[in-house]
Amino acid sequence: MGLGSDVFEVADLRADSVVIGNHRLQGIICTLEPGTTLPPEAEQQNIVGTVGGGLLRRFVVVFDFPKGKLYLVPGPNYREKDEGDMSGIALGRYNDRVLVIRVSPDMPAHAAGLRELDKIIRVQDKAATELSLEEIRKILKSGDKKKISLRVRRGEKEFDVVLTLERAI
Repeated sequence: MGLGSDVFEVADLRADSVVIGNHRLQGIICTLEPGTTLPPEAEQQNIVGTVGGGLLRRFVVVFDFPKGKLYLVPGPNYREKDEGDMSGIALGRYNDRVLVIRVSPDMPAHAAGLRELDKIIRVQDKAATELSLEEIRKILKSGDKKKISLRVRRGEKEFDVVLTLERAI
């Protein structure tokens, strides 16, 4: 969801390699912008996509604004494997609430019956309000076939669901 815009669909993919400066990283998750289509021969082409925190968290990043330069020094997460969401939900924090803002079809959250605007109350027996979104996202990509319990509020009803995580890409 963009600031002041409608919700739009994006496509994630795992790139064989990403080159940034003199660094070549393997298996990075990239996002293709809406409307991007990949030709059948895409495996042999350079494709422009968006990378973000999943790549930059591997480095100590220094922005030199006066010179218009970005310096990347390998950090402690440099060799960490990149994992994407395995639950099929996108979350947002609004005031004291953690809300489902998107449910991806054919993913565990969809199979469990979660819906947009459901409020997440607990994640693995911890209050969702006590966890950062980054901590919740880390739990939701913690391993293929791992079971994650959620307490959910929809309207006036509260219920429990168990998601069996699934590696999508």
